[in-house]
Amino acid sequence: MNKSHNLFFEPLNDSNKKEWNSFVFKHYDSEIFHLAEWASIYAEAYNYLPYYYLVKDNNSTIGILPLIHQKGLFKNILATPPCGLLINDIENYKQNIYKFCLEIKTRVKASDLALYNYYSISPDMITSTENARLIKLLPENLEDLDKDIGKKHRRNIKIASKYGLNHNIYNPDIEIVNAFYKLYASNYRDLGTPVNSKKFFLKQVEYLYDYIKILVVKKNRMPIGAMWLFVFKDQILSNEAATRRRYFHTRVNDYRFYHAFKFAIENSFYIYNMGRSQKNTGAYFFKKSWGCCDEQDYPVHRLSNQTGIQEKRKKYNHIIKIWQKSPVFFTNTIGPFIRKNFVLD
Repeated sequence: MNKSHNLFFEPLNDSNKKEWNSFVFKHYDSEIFHLAEWASIYAEAYNYLPYYYLVKDNNSTIGILPLIHQKGLFKNILATPPCGLLINDIENYKQNIYKFCLEIKTRVKASDLALYNYYSISPDMITSTENARLIKLLPENLEDLDKDIGKKHRRNIKIASKYGLNHNIYNPDIEIVNAFYKLYASNYRDLGTPVNSKKFFLKQVEYLYDYIKILVVKKNRMPIGAMWLFVFKDQILSNEAATRRRYFHTRVNDYRFYHAFKFAIENSFYIYNMGRSQKNTGAYFFKKSWGCCDEQDYPVHRLSNQTGIQEKRKKYNHIIKIWQKSPVFFTNTIGPFIRKNFVLD
């Protein structure tokens, strides 16, 4: 057990995993990414080393500190999962926690520290707010949902119905994961972005099965759209989504969002988290158009100044164009290697 001033940092292990997750479930600001299972998911999918600690003041647990050492050929950062740390009364503890993070960074010889918190724990860290999360506050019933989403979306959903779109929401068995991944991989190729490995999704299913639903939209039995949904506490999070671009005219994107909202309301969820989007992009404005959205900055705090997302895309624009024209089997093979070994925002 490590001690830093008045705090104790107790490494996560089998004996205190229940205590970790109990703290997560009780904390108002917790997300599914705070669960202890992500330490195993990242370790087994990508061979990243987790440094997960219960933060204790005397014998009282006051927080959790989840850190992953993401090391590859051109990547060597110590970072939280996309949720940040979770600390009660952070103002009283942030100086000691920051010092402890730096100690781990030095020990593992990481080149940078990246924390996805809604607050900064040190003035020495540089904050980027290029991204935002859009949270839809759901009405109590489907009738109010139809009123809430606006005339344009109601029209697009009718168009989707005329094209004969239908959907199912599945528990994540191997057949459904394969169908989702095929769409996801093709969609990411079209975007010019390297994919996560299928193993990363399979490990999520292995460790978080009860928290995952997969919505699949079909036309004439062919999957043309999908969403990887996390159900946690009182909200649903749309973590990943994909669409076959040649079916955009069927309004499949409107269709899948609408039916994800319906599923949430029918199952008594109050919040629909649409996930992270880069501000002032098409995806960002599409999500905002659904009405009753609470926009939250999604900052990342780092020790080193980073090039902005748009600047990076301009720098690698020629590579992105080549990637978009490459066969999917090639991008599926190379993409996870790139994702593991390079820094990607």
